[in-house]
Amino acid sequence: MQKIKDRITLGIVAGILANVVKQGLSYLFKELKLTNITAPDKASAMFIPKKKTKKLLGSTLGVVADFCIACKLGILLVYIFSATGRDNHLLKGWSLGSSAWTLIYGFLSRLGGTGFSIVRPRDSLSNFFIQAVFGLAAAEFIVRLGDEKLFKPRYRTLSNPDETFYDSYMEKNTANQQGEELLTY
Repeated sequence: MQKIKDRITLGIVAGILANVVKQGLSYLFKELKLTNITAPDKASAMFIPKKKTKKLLGSTLGVVADFCIACKLGILLVYIFSATGRDNHLLKGWSLGSSAWTLIYGFLSRLGGTGFSIVRPRDSLSNFFIQAVFGLAAAEFIVRLGDEKLFKPRYRTLSNPDETFYDSYMEKNTANQQGEELLTY
């Protein structure tokens, strides 16, 4: 299988695939009565009154908005992997999904941005789990579908130090102390 070599395309594809998983889980949780609010309900309520989110056009708007958000989160995760490498990708994905839950379902909801400012603890915990699964799925899709060259940082960073970088730094620092060229990092 040919790997995706463009970061934006990879993020969009991974976001869409992970969102299919998320929305399926969201609707399953609603059927099992673990939550009253699906992810598309929340997304739809950013644009229209929450009482209209259950109608056909409101639901459609919610699905479209939720996929748009998922694509942006997928792109963000690809760039995180590009900057830090893809090691511990599931932990990084879970972290992004959890952060999205905190921002979208927590902070923005309390500000009135989604129309669902008051929800039951069970709804919040169910939505946390669903968003965390989204992050895990997006991370896995990115690693499986993305070209390996996308995940090798151009510059060594503190998140991935190695001896070669340290030796090079010490060699240049020694040259600097002897009056040679000034180095900045």
